[in-house]
Amino acid sequence: MTSPIHVAAFEGTSRVAGIALGALRLLTALRECSGAMLDAPGEASSRLATYFESPVIVREVTKNSAMVCRKVRAAAEAGNCRLLLGGEHLVTFPVLEVMVKRHPGLKLVVLDAHHDAYPHPVLNHWSLFHFATRELEIPTLVVGARHELDRADSACQILSADDVRERGVDAALDRIGDFVGGAPFYFSVDVDVVDPRTLRAVSDPVPGGISGDELLALVRGVLGRQPVAMDVVEYNALRDHDASGLAVLRPMLVEVARWLA
Repeated sequence: MTSPIHVAAFEGTSRVAGIALGALRLLTALRECSGAMLDAPGEASSRLATYFESPVIVREVTKNSAMVCRKVRAAAEAGNCRLLLGGEHLVTFPVLEVMVKRHPGLKLVVLDAHHDAYPHPVLNHWSLFHFATRELEIPTLVVGARHELDRADSACQILSADDVRERGVDAALDRIGDFVGGAPFYFSVDVDVVDPRTLRAVSDPVPGGISGDELLALVRGVLGRQPVAMDVVEYNALRDHDASGLAVLRPMLVEVARWLA
């Protein structure tokens, strides 16, 4: 059975306009740059499942977040969720809930400007890796983080953007390899890991990020280790009027298409 591409057009708990549309733009770009790698004749519709959040007002955010997460979780439970395009980073969590049961010893590798591991009592887009490490008991390594690192849950390992720049991509990949070992792992890419001088089309930019070339090298290296599934999230299409952000991401999307094919 061919694994479909799941698209969570979801702005969720952050309520930042543009990332739901960003999920759809990522899909379009993925298909444009993949050539014939993804869809054999007649297969395109069987490879795509899209989850739109319904129009919401503020008091309905929790309800709509739960609705989208239920649909993503159901897709993962059906055994056919290998690539998820977001949308808000919270959509990673329901996939992890399923994958950790399916793959004993699962680990998590994340590229992100933010650690998203604040020890907050409510699950949201900035506490999901706290919940992943504590509730799901998934060892987690966040690479490229640079915002309020001292406030991250101590159970979450961090390789900062400064470390990546100072030691180089090869050293970062060695660290990731040591972390993963021979375990199954999930790979999550929040595109705000890239420096905003290079990629401004994100909702919460943080200076001091990695370059587009470093992103490409990291993604290529991590995908070479064959994650069980992955996602790409948090591209904000409303902050990319000239499509320069997508141009930065296209080489990475080619690598994703090769891995998925």
